[in-house]
Amino acid sequence: MIGKADANSNVSEANEANNHKVSAVLTLQAPDLTVSALSTSKSGVGPGESFTISATVQNTGTVAAGASKIHYYLSTDNVLSSADTLLGYNYVSSIAASGSASISATVYVASSQATGAYYLIAAADGDDDLTETSETNNLRSIPINVGQPDLTVSALTTNKTTYGAGETVTISATTTNAGTGGAGYSTTKFYLSKDTVWDSSDAYLGYDSVNPLAAGQSESATLDVTLPTALTNGAGTYYVIGKADANSNVSEANEANNHKVSAVLTLQAPDLTVSALSTSKSGVGPGESF
Repeated sequence: MIGKADANSNVSEANEANNHKVSAVLTLQAPDLTVSALSTSKSGVGPGESFTISATVQNTGTVAAGASKIHYYLSTDNVLSSADTLLGYNYVSSIAASGSASISATVYVASSQATGAYYLIAAADGDDDLTETSETNNLRSIPINVGQPDLTVSALTTNKTTYGAGETVTISATTTNAGTGGAGYSTTKFYLSKDTVWDSSDAYLGYDSVNPLAAGQSESATLDVTLPTALTNGAGTYYVIGKADANSNVSEANEANNHKVSAVLTLQAPDLTVSALSTSKSGVGPGESF
């Protein structure tokens, strides 16, 4: 540190060259912010979908760090550039030397985002508000996939294999998102079919409302449905067919794998005959009752 006498030169002096005095050497220290941990609530997200980021900012410096921000970016590689998409940020309070702060933020992927493999990059001191010991260790990245969902009926069973017309069937089914992006609300419907291929002539039995499913997530349900009392194709072998996203509310990576067929069912029907017939009279006249 240097002190300077008559710093404004208000005094005319005999010696103008001896106004300075230098202190002993000083060591100035600075904080050093890093992102020591980074994770997401989902490994894959769909365009327009939200997810939660959890991060830990650590001060590895020897003095406290003032308030700052941590920024989150979606990038095609693990190197931050101006081409990367800012997803959001967190305010980070002052952190003591060797201290840390854990934060989380919910962010959205743009609905127009192209699908593919990306990186999530977290940048400590994202606005460059702080002078740090090192300005090159502020980043941390993890892979994340932006993809489409793919809804399937991964399991389908019935409580019995033989039923009568009009009888109640208990269906147990699991709807799975086999894709790499999240799926919103959907509907799985169930039909009675004479064969293993669904078509519009199959008899509708009932439905299951399915909650949003993250990539790889499943939801199971059990429901009771009633078989038709009139079997158009008569008694014999039938199948229950489950159809995921039956109302086509979800844009999927594969729209051709929504169906699941149960084991073969045997449907039985009654057979009514007139086993006896008689009259109160063996002969009647015109206008006469019997």
